[in-house]
Amino acid sequence: MIHLVSAAVSYDVPGKGHEIALLPITLDLPTDRRLAVIGDKRQGKSIFLRILSGAQMPTFGEVVSNVRLSPVIRSGALFNSRLSIYENIRFSARMFNLDTDILAKTVSAISGIAAALGTPQKDESAEDRRTAELALLSILPFDCYLIDEVSVLPEIARHRLFSAAHQQGAGVIFGTNSTRLARTYADGAIVIRGKAIHPFSDIEEAIAFHER
Repeated sequence: MIHLVSAAVSYDVPGKGHEIALLPITLDLPTDRRLAVIGDKRQGKSIFLRILSGAQMPTFGEVVSNVRLSPVIRSGALFNSRLSIYENIRFSARMFNLDTDILAKTVSAISGIAAALGTPQKDESAEDRRTAELALLSILPFDCYLIDEVSVLPEIARHRLFSAAHQQGAGVIFGTNSTRLARTYADGAIVIRGKAIHPFSDIEEAIAFHER
């Protein structure tokens, strides 16, 4: 579970004063389900996912979790831009106590970019780095995967991540403004509207609320 205790986010905006990004919420969020975070653009979906992951601290309250959460998955979420693909894989292998060669070979097999793993960083394409990063994230042992705007991921990468999560018995919490993708992948939802967070155990009830 992820426990949000009176968690809220606000900012001091120059010339505008204090601006609320997310209203306070106390909520126990399961990490073994597929939950969509539904909301229109600029409603706070990305901020919500960042405070779940620990990448951003709430301004008020706290977020507590004792499970292994992925970084918020989007291009650039995991790889250090100063390291090559192979160096990033080697760093992740050390962090998760995995065999570097086996992890590199697995990423290569999933991503299909074997040649890029041995090339200098200056010769790596942005697409190769993104593909390798997503492949690595899909096989690292997390209890719950966090995805920022699932629609930006290539369809094959989306399916791979959800399939990997299912095989590991892990949950997925993903942001989207697409009700089609919410129906496809989720069995529950968080709807963010008017800076307030509304939890739903049923995806259809969540979508009906979102579309009002």
